[in-house]
Amino acid sequence: TVSLERLFDGQDVKALSTDAVHEALTDALTLDDFAWQRETGLTYPGKELAHHLERYLFACPHCETVGKLHSHDDRLTCQACNYEVRYTVEGLFAQVNEPLHFTRIDDWNAWQQQFLQRAANDRQLFRDALCDDVTLLQEVDGQLMKQGKASMTCDGNELILQLADRELRLALANIQNISIHKHHKIDFYYDGALYHVKFTNKRASVYMWYSYVNVMQNKIV
Repeated sequence: TVSLERLFDGQDVKALSTDAVHEALTDALTLDDFAWQRETGLTYPGKELAHHLERYLFACPHCETVGKLHSHDDRLTCQACNYEVRYTVEGLFAQVNEPLHFTRIDDWNAWQQQFLQRAANDRQLFRDALCDDVTLLQEVDGQLMKQGKASMTCDGNELILQLADRELRLALANIQNISIHKHHKIDFYYDGALYHVKFTNKRASVYMWYSYVNVMQNKIV
């Protein structure tokens, strides 16, 4: 069922700021799939139900290691401590070996965001996790130009892109409007220029990078 609802009329829009309009539109178009599934009770039978869940869930609640979760079939396993859960057709986690920390994806994510707030300054913890091979495109004279393949890391204050012929160090405080596209691309602006980063590893958690940059920017401010 599709329904239409008017959010503004002409006079409303004139009286609102651009940010207020954007916020209202975002709220109106936001759908909580997890809440909707719980309300409807729908199931999603299929193969590889946990496929690439590590793109979204990047922190293990059992050992608090980052970047070690790995999906296979309907299982999500921490390669650091072997904590494992099974993802069911109801969209819930079921116990495999250790007691469950969470039954729902959204609760797991809420915890990992809180954990990130506490642990983001632990550079040792994130040193290996925040290391990915990428392809970099950078805006030059108004056009996106391929800069080549790079190794991307982060030291807590700077995003570091090591290309074959040079190293780029981008201060996190100056990164603006960072956003995720599809599951393997990040865009952001730096010094007025658009940067487009495409991750090579299909299992890479682009969401982890996005979350980390946002948390560290708030800490820097």
